[in-house]
Amino acid sequence: MPSLATMPLDQLPILSLDLETTGLNTRQDRVLQIGLIAASGDAGDGTEFLVNPGTAIPPQSTAIHGITAEDVAEAPPFPLVFSACRDRLSNRVLIGYNIGFDLAILSAETDRHGMEWRWGQALCLRQLATIALGRDAMLMMGDLDSLAAHYSIDTGRRHSALGDAVISLALYQSLLADLREKSIITLGDAKRAVAQLDGERMATARAGWVDVASPKDEALGNMPLARIDPFPYRHRISEIMMTEPLIRPRNTTLLEAAKTLSAHRADCLFVGTGPEAIEG
Repeated sequence: MPSLATMPLDQLPILSLDLETTGLNTRQDRVLQIGLIAASGDAGDGTEFLVNPGTAIPPQSTAIHGITAEDVAEAPPFPLVFSACRDRLSNRVLIGYNIGFDLAILSAETDRHGMEWRWGQALCLRQLATIALGRDAMLMMGDLDSLAAHYSIDTGRRHSALGDAVISLALYQSLLADLREKSIITLGDAKRAVAQLDGERMATARAGWVDVASPKDEALGNMPLARIDPFPYRHRISEIMMTEPLIRPRNTTLLEAAKTLSAHRADCLFVGTGPEAIEG
C-alpha cells in the first residue's frame, strides 16, 4: 500500500470535519456540534452530534449557527460525544475550511477533559484554494460562501456542522482539477505547496490555530507553529555565524554596507564604534 504522501488527492481516506462552537477563542470556547462525512459517502452518510458545553452560549454565536441553550440542554457532554466519533477521526486525512481552528478547539477540549488524541494528517481548504486559484483571487472570494458559489456548490445547510462538512467535502473535490493544473497531484505535493504560504501560516498561528501546513511528525502531535521549532531559542548567534561580524559607523550607507559584506564574505554587519558600543 502506498504511503499517504505519494497517494493521489482523489484517493486519500478523506474525512471532512466541521465544528460549531461557543466562540472563536481556541483556548476558552467550547464545542457545540460536530459534523463528519467521509469522501466515499454522500450527504445522507454524514454524522452530526450536539454537545452540551457546560457553559453559556453567547447570543452572537447563536446568531451565526442558531444553536441555543435549549438545543443542547439534553445533549451529552464533550467526553461522551468525542468518544463516539474518535475512531472515525483516526487514520483519516482531515479536511475543512480553516481546519486549523477546528483542530485547535478539539485539542483544547481533549486536554481539558484529560483525553488522549492525536490527529494524523490534515488539509486546510482555504490554503488549497489559495494554491489552486491564487492569492489575488482569494482576496475577492476568501470565504467558504464565495468559494462555494464559485464552484456552484449548494449551501442549503450552511452554519450547521454537518452542512458545512458537506460543503467542505464538495469544495475539496471541486478544487482537485484546478490543483492538477498546478501539478498538485498527491498529498505530498499539496503539503509542499501549502508549506510555502508563510503569511497565511503565521496568521493562523497568531490566532492560536493548529498549523496544518507544517511537516507532520507524530512526535510533535498537534502543537501549533509557534511551538514547533525551538532552534532559535537554543542557539546563540555566534554559534551559527560562519565569519566574524563587521562593525561600521552610523553614517555608512546601505550600498557601502552591502559592498563591505560582499568584499569580506561576511554574514553580519553591526552599526557602532566598537564591540562595546554597538548601536544596531
